[in-house]
Amino acid sequence: MLHTFRFLLLTVIIGSLFLNTLCDFSEKRQDFTFFNSPETKNLIYFDNAATTQKPHIVIQSLVDFYEHYCANIHRGDYELSRHATEQFEQARIKVARFVNAQKEEIIFTKGSTDGINFIASTWAMTELKDGDEILVTELEHNSNILPWLQVSKKTGAVVKIIPVLPQGELDMKELEHLLTTKTKLVALTHCSNAIGMVTDLSDIIARAHAKGARVLIDAAQSAPCRMVDVQELNPDFLVFSGHKLCGPTGIGVLYIKKELTGTLIPYQWGGGMVDIVHDFEHVELNDVPEKFEAGTPAIAQAIALGAAIDYVSTLDKELIKNHLANLCSRMIDGLENIGHVRILGSTEQLKKNGHVVSFIVENLPTEIVSKYLDQHGICVRTNKHCAHLLAHRLGYDSSIRASFYIYNTIEEVDLFINTLREFMNTQYAALAGQVKRTSIDRAHHLWGDVS
Repeated sequence: MLHTFRFLLLTVIIGSLFLNTLCDFSEKRQDFTFFNSPETKNLIYFDNAATTQKPHIVIQSLVDFYEHYCANIHRGDYELSRHATEQFEQARIKVARFVNAQKEEIIFTKGSTDGINFIASTWAMTELKDGDEILVTELEHNSNILPWLQVSKKTGAVVKIIPVLPQGELDMKELEHLLTTKTKLVALTHCSNAIGMVTDLSDIIARAHAKGARVLIDAAQSAPCRMVDVQELNPDFLVFSGHKLCGPTGIGVLYIKKELTGTLIPYQWGGGMVDIVHDFEHVELNDVPEKFEAGTPAIAQAIALGAAIDYVSTLDKELIKNHLANLCSRMIDGLENIGHVRILGSTEQLKKNGHVVSFIVENLPTEIVSKYLDQHGICVRTNKHCAHLLAHRLGYDSSIRASFYIYNTIEEVDLFINTLREFMNTQYAALAGQVKRTSIDRAHHLWGDVS
């Protein structure tokens, strides 16, 4: 009897701790002006994989720069410029600590896409030649596919694709066949923006390096949600975006392993990157990172990114990961009890590691469902989510994506499920029949035209 009592007491304590963890994150909503504004406070914002909301301290950092020390950085011989420079470079140090890199390995860009294009336009264009191979995966955002196709056209390097299995996991057997000594670059996402599947990077990076290949990691989805340590993962290049990490738009990060920074040519050319110009033939560039940041950078945005990292760094990344996985688990359980819904990706993995749940409502265009949700104050995203190869492989034209962050709650997930269930109970049958009749009528019309 005593053992039973102790077991029940322990269960209550653990359950209480779990609920407190959720409450702690729900309290973070107070830090975000968006959720306190009369126009938006009642919205359920489930589009965090596209961009996150911004805490007040990030917004205030932008205001402070423009109101109190707005000046261009570097080489300004007055206090205002020196202060702006100090804040800008402090932001770089914060980013470096955030991913466990050295300051000189951090380059500010416009975002993940810009960082990938940087490497495609510099390292890849000078290092790759006809017959070399680039490996990407079917999980990739188009931003980590299209630049390599352009490299292929200009260098003769061949782009090969690691396929995914029906539940969205990478086909590691195919990787074994595709990864050879001809492979010079493996470019892959840490976490799929379309279906939320997380890739086991350590094994793939080790295999790639064993073949002499470099590795580029797209961490746009993972950096806000989980620990990203470049010393532990050991990539050669890594990118992420500020606006998915509670920071502003227009700023991103490119990590370049220090041993490579000296061999890369700049991505763009202009002011700020040059130390001495002797004549048109003899130009001495500044040291890294200024060497790679031509022109006036996004000063305010970089400083605000530093503020965002300050904010996120106060939170336990493991707790963030668990919180988001709990939301995914609740969402999946709810969707599985609604008919005519197909969830994309491995539900088992998403319940453990996810921050995104994507699904399809059979026989209905996703826009119809998303508009209904929008009418009830629920923000989701539809279509292929810029992951066209994945959509083709998994056989869907468009999906509904709900993506979570720290300020989302179990209560919001429950409201989402109840709203979707109400839609399915009251409108699905009629709308699906209408869509089917429209398709049949359209087919008859086309057949008449052909005949």
